[in-house]
Amino acid sequence: MPDNQNQPSEFDVVLGERVPLPIGNVVLGGIEGVKRRLKSTVVDARLAALGEALNYGEAGLKLILEMLKDESKQVRLTAARLLREKGGQKEKQILIDCDPWLFFTTLEGWNQDTAVRTKKQLENLLQEPQITKLEALVCEIEKNSSYHQRKFQDFVNILVATRDKLPHLKALFMGDPSDSEQWERGYSRICLSNISPILKAFPNLHVLHLCGFFGHSSNPILKNNQKQEILQIRNPDGSPVVSKKTHKELKTLIIEGADLTDEHIAEICQIEYPSLEYLELWLGRRDTEKIVKSLAPLLSGKSCPNLVYLGLIGSENTNAIARSISRSEIIKRLKVLDLGKGKLTFAGVTDLLKCPTIQNLHTLNVSENCLPPIALDQLFNLNCQLIADSQFHDSYRFYDDSDRYYTAWE
Repeated sequence: MPDNQNQPSEFDVVLGERVPLPIGNVVLGGIEGVKRRLKSTVVDARLAALGEALNYGEAGLKLILEMLKDESKQVRLTAARLLREKGGQKEKQILIDCDPWLFFTTLEGWNQDTAVRTKKQLENLLQEPQITKLEALVCEIEKNSSYHQRKFQDFVNILVATRDKLPHLKALFMGDPSDSEQWERGYSRICLSNISPILKAFPNLHVLHLCGFFGHSSNPILKNNQKQEILQIRNPDGSPVVSKKTHKELKTLIIEGADLTDEHIAEICQIEYPSLEYLELWLGRRDTEKIVKSLAPLLSGKSCPNLVYLGLIGSENTNAIARSISRSEIIKRLKVLDLGKGKLTFAGVTDLLKCPTIQNLHTLNVSENCLPPIALDQLFNLNCQLIADSQFHDSYRFYDDSDRYYTAWE
C-alpha cells in the first residue's frame, strides 16, 4: 500500500471524456481518484476502478464492499468476484452475510459470449488464435428428435483431446440449450455420460454445470468401468470404502436433470471437493433408504468442508432428505438450503424445525412442494428468508399427498 494514499501511483489511470465528471483529462491520484471513478455514470469506468481499488489494501476492499449495492449487475458481480478472490476471511464473511448469491462462483462471473451447439462449431472454435485465453465455455448441445448418448460424449472427447489449448478454462456448461422445450417439460434428449475425463483434464475448473438426461445406472457419470457396488461398501460413518478422488479447485457443481440414480449420487458424493461452495443436484429417486446412504459422505461435511449452498431438488423422498439434513453436520455450515420441486410434507417440515441450526440459514427454499398452509405458517416464523412459491394445493393434494408425483416431474 502506498505511504500516501492521496498521491498518484503507478496504478492510477487517466480519466477521459467518457467519464462525465467536472474535470479534464487529468490524473486522479491515490484512493481519492478511485473513489471518484467509482461514482462515474459509465459502467466501464466503475469496473476499471474496482480493479484499481485492490491496490489500496483494506481501504480499497471497503470501497469494493460498497459497490455490492451498485445499480449495475455487472459491477456487483465483479465486486463480489474480487472480494471472493482477493479479500480475507472477514470480507468473505461479510459477502456471505450480505448476499450469499453474490458469494457463489457461477457462469455469470464470466463473459458467456462463447457458445457452441455442434461438434463442428466446437472444433472451429478450438482453431481460433485466441483460444488459449478462453476462461468460460458454453456447450448448448443441439436438439435432436431422438436420444443420442454419443452426442454428449463426443463433446467430452473433443475437449479432453484438446485440453492443452484451454489452459485457462475455469467455467464449463454442457447439456440442454437454455431454450430447450424438452427441458421445460421435465425431460431431455441430451443423454449425459462419463465426466471423469473432464474433471481430470481440467484440474483448474471452478464451475461445472450439466443439464440433461442421465440414462440408467449402467451409464456411469464419474468412472469408466462398470459400476461397483459402492452402496454396500461403507465405513461406519456411511462413507464409501474406495480410493478417494479429489478435485481441488471446483467451487460450483450443478447437475440438473432427471432420474439421477443412487449409483450416480454415490459416485458424485465419493469425490472430495475441498473448495466446493455450491452444490445443486436434481434427484428424482424412489428408494428412500438408498438415497440417504448415497448422500451420507456429503451430509457428513467431510467431502465438502466449505459448502455454503446445498440444493437437493426434485426428489420424491424429500422428507427423508430433510430428516437426514436436520441431523447432519453440513447444516451447521450452510447459508442456503434448496429442497424445491419435491415431495416435502408436514412431516419433513417438522424435522427441519426441530433442528436449531436451521435458524442460521440465510435462505430456505421449499417452493413447489404442495405444502399445506399450516406447514408454511410455521416455516415463516423462521429468522431466515423463506422462498415458498407455487405450492399448488388442491383438495386431493391437501388431504392426501402420499401418492402424488413430485413437482419437478408432474
